[in-house]
Amino acid sequence: MTEITDFTDMAVGGAPLFPGILGGDFARLDACIRRVHGGGSGRWRGRVSVERGASFMAKVMGLFASLPGATADTPIEVDIEASTHGERWSRVFGDRSRMVSTLGVRGGLLVEHLGLVSAHFRLVVRDAGVDWVLERLSAAGLPLPGHLIRISARVEVREGRYHFAVAAALRGGVRLVRYEGWLDASA
Repeated sequence: MTEITDFTDMAVGGAPLFPGILGGDFARLDACIRRVHGGGSGRWRGRVSVERGASFMAKVMGLFASLPGATADTPIEVDIEASTHGERWSRVFGDRSRMVSTLGVRGGLLVEHLGLVSAHFRLVVRDAGVDWVLERLSAAGLPLPGHLIRISARVEVREGRYHFAVAAALRGGVRLVRYEGWLDASA
């Protein structure tokens, strides 16, 4: 796994990761989202459902990225460890699988290292939530063609909870993974 100390402009002017990337737009986010992404360490629990693709390529990509297995409405626990070098996210899906990633910033983009995969996202505040727009993707340090994989991710607040939805698919709609759920990040 790539360590978060590999990021060169991590501090974003000394601000925590998400506030530093989003600047003044961070204040437009719901308090629940600001609590999770405000730059502190924390642990949140909730529920999640995961769908995995059945194709050979989906299975291979799932191994490269350490993606969770399929499960329906199962507990999730998310631990965020924040440091001056970025954030380390550890997600436990039920009692079966753990997905660990490191997040940092490079060139104004949020970079997430997940297994052998690195994804560079532009963060866009929309309707008091955040869209993660994929800009670049690489596996084992090798750039992947932008048209090969589509990743969509959004965080928002629904019914007072931090809601997340992430989907990754190959060109032509071949699903790699889709997971959606919520965390109790209330005060």
